[in-house]
Amino acid sequence: MSDFAATLADMQRRIILLEEHAQLGLIDRGELRRETAVLREQVDQLRRISDEAGDEHVTRTEFAPVRSVVFGTVGAILLAVVTALIALVVRP
Repeated sequence: MSDFAATLADMQRRIILLEEHAQLGLIDRGELRRETAVLREQVDQLRRISDEAGDEHVTRTEFAPVRSVVFGTVGAILLAVVTALIALVVRP
């Protein structure tokens, strides 16, 4: 799991927990402030990760043609190898 996904999952878990505690009245102001500070730090971490990724991130649409070419090339190479092996075995 990437840092981004792990931080996001942790944030989601904390938010759900905070909402449940707030509804049940189990959380006081001090604890709420501490949890808010933690969530703000995690948001900052996500922003830093996002900034570090910058233009290096490739979307699925941009990757699809590259994937097709690579898979096609690997398939052609494997087909050539299998054909050569069959030719060696079937040789009269």
